Amino acid sequence: MRYQLPQFIEMEDKIVGPFSLKQFLYLIAVPVLCYVLHFFVKLPYVILVGIIFAPVALMLAFYKVNGRPFIYALGGVLKFIRRPQMYVWKRIPVAPKIEPEETKKTIKKEKINKATEAKDFKKLAEILDTKE
Repeated sequence: MRYQLPQFIEMEDKIVGPFSLKQFLYLIAVPVLCYVLHFFVKLPYVILVGIIFAPVALMLAFYKVNGRPFIYALGGVLKFIRRPQMYVWKRIPVAPKIEPEETKKTIKKEKINKATEAKDFKKLAEILDTKE
């Protein structure tokens, strides 16, 4: 028995002419907003709102960012603005190693020897400079 597999499942159904339901609602929202706003404010303000929101509606209806609808990118931008995050690298302090007493003594002796060698070099330099 053969079954038909659905194809083009990523495509939205075209409900209103060549537009999907989401696209149609995005496109019709601006004229409806301007019509309702027309009763409350003067005409220049209605035109200004229409000029501002018309490109946004067109982008929401048709523009895709990295193959995804623009609404997802807009949501990501708004989320970032609302809660910006700063990542700071924090170095984890390393606990000092506990060494046996013998190694501590040898380290101290080495430091003392280096200090005395430096004094010897100074004496040698003074002798060479004075040419005695």
